[in-house]
Amino acid sequence: MRDRWFGSWKTAYLFFAIALLVSVCFKLSQLGSRELWLDETYSAFTSHLRFRELLHATFGDVHPPLFPILLWGWVRIAGDTQAMLRLFSVLWNLGAMVAVFFLARRALGALFGSFAAILFALSPMLFVYSLEVRNYMLFLFLLSCLLLVHWKVAVERSPSRALIVLYGLLAAALFFTHYLGIFLVFGLFVHWGIVSIHSRDQWPGPASPVC
Repeated sequence: MRDRWFGSWKTAYLFFAIALLVSVCFKLSQLGSRELWLDETYSAFTSHLRFRELLHATFGDVHPPLFPILLWGWVRIAGDTQAMLRLFSVLWNLGAMVAVFFLARRALGALFGSFAAILFALSPMLFVYSLEVRNYMLFLFLLSCLLLVHWKVAVERSPSRALIVLYGLLAAALFFTHYLGIFLVFGLFVHWGIVSIHSRDQWPGPASPVC
């Protein structure tokens, strides 16, 4: 009903596709716009280590090891130029944008999904961080995907076991990307518990016996 007020779902998907295309083109054009700064050079340095040395370096770091490990694999596939290093983060950013679209579409409708994606694409802060060779965009991608799965499992109460497994994997990956993830996952579990209790309160009680 909400989408009928603003237009068809096809229009909403068109807006989303345009926002995604503009975001892709603009970010790809900026891959070599500036030199790597200090933290980014450390990311580039660890991506050149042997895998055993990489694990040793990440175990002593203040950040979890998932991003350096994935970047290590990316460098061996795509190369270690500055553009390819930045492209790694851009791809996670675009994936997060898609996840945000589907999350908002599921919760509010297709039009609001495209609106959320447009806001995501036009955010100056997200644009800057999407070009950083750091774990920010990977964290945002995992969080967006986790929120989407959480909505299906906790709010829509999907009985799919595959979604439960995916929920656990995304929660673990979020934690191994940034330690702040544990607080976000805890908040989602609290929300899940509140929704479950509220749903039980809405269930009808046992029928009274007929005399």
